[in-house]
This record gives sequence, structure tokens and C-alpha cells, in this order.
Amino acid sequence: MRRLAFQIIAILLAVCTVSCSIKEDRSGAPCYLTFHLDDADPDDVYLTSVIIVRQSGINVLRDTISIEEHIPSGYGIEVPKRWSHSAALAGNVYVRVKEDSIYVDEGRNFDRLWIHRNWLDCNWDTEHDYVSFCKEHTVVNIKPRVPVAGYYPYDMRLRSMTCGVSLVDKTPLVGRFMAFASRNRDGTLTAVLPRQDSDDLVLDIVRPDGKIEVSFQLGKMIAATGFDWTAENLNDITLTIDYASMDLSVKIESWDDQNQGVIII
Repeated sequence: MRRLAFQIIAILLAVCTVSCSIKEDRSGAPCYLTFHLDDADPDDVYLTSVIIVRQSGINVLRDTISIEEHIPSGYGIEVPKRWSHSAALAGNVYVRVKEDSIYVDEGRNFDRLWIHRNWLDCNWDTEHDYVSFCKEHTVVNIKPRVPVAGYYPYDMRLRSMTCGVSLVDKTPLVGRFMAFASRNRDGTLTAVLPRQDSDDLVLDIVRPDGKIEVSFQLGKMIAATGFDWTAENLNDITLTIDYASMDLSVKIESWDDQNQGVIII
């Protein structure tokens, strides 16, 4: 009887040892990634955002979400466990997503786009991304100065060889950009530019018959003001064009409304 008791105890100890040493294998389980959007809306006007997660050169997630619906709970999604790049877009209308970049077709102004980028360690069961948008566009406000109040007969066309930007970092995307400035009710014109890669931006003053009256090497003029195309938040630009003399002045408007520099050509 005593021998049987010892055998039973030994078996129980063995079972306990085996059961205590078995751990759940989580190596194949996904990571639950949560995007926190409490501070996401850059200007209190954007209702939606495009969320993108990229791993090993492939977009594993692309979804359009309502910002308001995911505050304060956040937007959660399962992704494979590995290092990941995340991006969130707000204000996108015409820009196209191509792999790890966004661009706009020739003939269109760039969107008034805001972007959040991050590098995430999704090798764990959970990871969190706190979305904070940066201004990824430059608004060009054009003010024609005419002798008397009236309609300005010229169109304004901007062109360069930078048509978009990387979603991973701030690297500009090489490609043909061309867009006409839109006319506003007050007689001014407005164009929107993507982040530029060089000083090759040109402003064409186009006559009603389609011929170019004069072209300005706008990229070089902007560079002379100290404008920083690599900044986290891009500033805006105001151009004043004298109708009679065709003189052009360039003023940099900080995105937080502080002037940076003026150059008159």
C-alpha cells in the first residue's frame, strides 16, 4: 500500500511539472495595433483619415476611418508581428497612394494634406500609435496688383519636377507637377504645392490665348527667402504681381501666421 501511495505521488508530481512547464506559444499570434486619434484633427475640419501600415515593403493595411467615431477609444487592427511603418492622411482628395508614396496627377493642385508618420515595434502582443499630423502642403496665395479694380486677364500656372512625397519619410517624389491657380471671388488666386525637392519650380503668367507672357524662376526666388522644404510643417507663400511692370514679390507666411522673409524681384 505504501509503495502504491509513493507511485501515485510521483505520477502527480510528474504531471504537475509537465503542466507547469507548458506555456502558450504566441509566436504566430498577431499584434493588436491601436491608433489613438484624440489629437489627430489638425484643423478641426477633417472628418476622415486614411490609415496605412507597411511591413517589409508591402502595405498590410489601408483603411479609411471616421476620426470622430474613434475618439477616445482609438482605432484598433491586428497586424503581423514585425517592425512596421505607419502613416495617417487627412485632407486627401485627389492624391494617389502608390506603394510607399503619394502623388498628384499632372494638371491638379496638390491636396491640403496633413500626414502622420511613425516607426512601430509590432513584435509584441500590443502596440500603440499616437497620431499627430504635420502640414504636408504649401498654399501659394497670388495677389495681382492692377492699376484699377477689375478682372485680372492672366492665368497663373505652376510647374516643377516634384509631384508627391514618401509616406515613410519626407523624401519628395520625382515626377511632373503642373497646376493652374484657382480664382477666388476677391480677385486673388490660390495654388497648392507638394513638398519640393529642388529649386526648379516655375511660375508662368499665361495670356488668354494660351501663350506665356513671362515666366519666373519661382523656386530660386523662394530659396532666397530661406524657405525650408524639409520642415516638419511646411509654410505658405504669398506672391504679389504688379500688372504694369510684371514685378513679383515673394513673402513667406509661417503656418502659425508669423512672417519669415520677403524678396522682391
